Amino acid sequence: MKPAFDDDFTHITDDGRVFKRGGYPYRRPYGWNRIALKVKGQYENDIWLGAPHHCTEYNL
Repeated sequence: MKPAFDDDFTHITDDGRVFKRGGYPYRRPYGWNRIALKVKGQYENDIWLGAPHHCTEYNL
């Protein structure tokens, strides 16, 4: 777990603001409680964590 990166959207509603991630529009998960997991260094390798648009990447 990585509580510093958790976000609670359960009581937030869409106010029309536009958010971007990586230069692309991002819609907040309103009504959800997002929990961050610390997985870096927990498995055999970290290749699957970060090569954007690469066949080894796995988005959660």
